Amino acid sequence: MASPAGTPLLLTATYRLQLGPELGFDRVREQIGYFVRLGISHLYLSPITEARPGSPHGYDVVDHNRIREELGGADAFWRLLDAARDAGMGIILDFVPNHAYAGPQNARWQDVLAWGPESPSAEHFDIEWEPLKPELAGKILLPYLASTYGEALDRGEITLAYEHGVIAARYFGNVFPLALPSYGEALAAILPHYGDPRAAGALATLAEEFRALPPHSRARAEVLRSRLGSLAAPGELNAALAEVRGPELHAILERQHWRLSYWQTAAHEINYRRFFDVNELIGLRMERPDVFAEDHRLLGHIVTHPAIDGVRIDHIDGLFDPHGYLEQVRALGARGVWVEKILAQGETLPPAC
Repeated sequence: MASPAGTPLLLTATYRLQLGPELGFDRVREQIGYFVRLGISHLYLSPITEARPGSPHGYDVVDHNRIREELGGADAFWRLLDAARDAGMGIILDFVPNHAYAGPQNARWQDVLAWGPESPSAEHFDIEWEPLKPELAGKILLPYLASTYGEALDRGEITLAYEHGVIAARYFGNVFPLALPSYGEALAAILPHYGDPRAAGALATLAEEFRALPPHSRARAEVLRSRLGSLAAPGELNAALAEVRGPELHAILERQHWRLSYWQTAAHEINYRRFFDVNELIGLRMERPDVFAEDHRLLGHIVTHPAIDGVRIDHIDGLFDPHGYLEQVRALGARGVWVEKILAQGETLPPAC
């Protein structure tokens, strides 16, 4: 029988499951009888929140408030919890508060790249907007290039492209949205390459309107982006953007809230906190009450389910205030909280944890 709501099951044996595209919620649910026969009291699940597409582990989270579709989505997850409850089995969740995936699927990250310090999500990530190098003031250094910036530019590896109303620089699988005023420069640069002269005239007018955008004009920017989508066919626009290269492209890239650089510059110039030395995993400011509240909406709902007997917190030592964070997680209603902490030689875990 399942334990009464709010009463944790006696933890006698856990079985960790590494969820992924090949092992989703429904497949786990089908094996619950087998786990019960093994004598397992609790299933310990790897992260369930939306991660980078194809992620084999789920720790590169892109949205803490969405259950990962590649695992079966929300419906399959709740079916798994109900089946575990009915079988008298508990569930322990793995949660990642320290970092998120800095990639094109992370809407907050993309908004910060487009709007810089003016983005509503600018304080969500642990970014130093006023670093020691004055040329990086208000910019994020992105050490994503496999060679120097000049070499990548000369080889045509950095290009401009248009998709879903957004003009962005692309470098292999990476997408870096342009600041909205610089759409003006991008559109002006494509006019000589644009085939339709009537559309080119309208794009020239639109380019001037983008150039005149004030820093805070998000609503106006959306209007202009909508007009761009109605004026230009994506295929023709992309063909013209692909012709913007060399000094023209460099001038546009210099106007962004980010700066691309060779990956080896990260050790001494990067101005955001990473997970260890993984440039694509950016630190989150969980010490801010608004960030904690926003990124724990889903978890706060899930931990109330009677099958959930606790949460394992990933890399808590990366947080600004680990002890304060644990108190907040307990306040969500988690019946048990475990932490992961890599200990150096001679280091001990603080008893208060």
